Amino acid sequence: MANEGQVWDEIYNDYLQQLGRLDLSSLAGKLGVRPDGDAVVVEMFGKPFRVGPGGITDENGQRPLHAISVILCKYLIIGPEAEPGDGSWKAYKEFKDCMPYVQGFDDTAHKPIERSFGGELQALNSAADKLCGVEADEGLSYDFVRLFHALPKVPMLMLFNDSEDMFPAQCSLLFRADVLNYLDTECTAICGGVLAAWLKREAGKK
Repeated sequence: MANEGQVWDEIYNDYLQQLGRLDLSSLAGKLGVRPDGDAVVVEMFGKPFRVGPGGITDENGQRPLHAISVILCKYLIIGPEAEPGDGSWKAYKEFKDCMPYVQGFDDTAHKPIERSFGGELQALNSAADKLCGVEADEGLSYDFVRLFHALPKVPMLMLFNDSEDMFPAQCSLLFRADVLNYLDTECTAICGGVLAAWLKREAGKK
């Protein structure tokens, strides 16, 4: 029986084969990626990854975590057929077929940010800067409103109210209504978990 690592390698290699059947150089304008030889460079929360049929590497030349590789591949495989749609913001739970992942999204995205940054708004601001999060004027009354780009065509809006008196911190991560034109529901949910994990990492939190 194959172990988990072998299964992941099989999935990874299958995605690389699919990438080999794409004209990656044609995706620069469509998906906001940068051609680099037989591969493209895709930025995820401001961090560059080189993605191509020969493999996927981060800025240090290392293969990223499996979940990151899957998201990057899905974006390049699904995205070429995408047509920009409704630009309004939606909570993850509002998307079709997302219910199997809603609790996991809360557990890996919303709750870790609330626990790690409640009462530490300055640390959250500093970590967000390192992930290229920009202040967003959406006319919303929150202590913290930042626009991130999980991927070039996959923006995320983070709304955060800090803890105060008897009220705990509250976080909401929103996606554009057309996000499923670029990713599937599972990868969209994973993007929330990646943002939470990377914010904690940038702030030096476990």
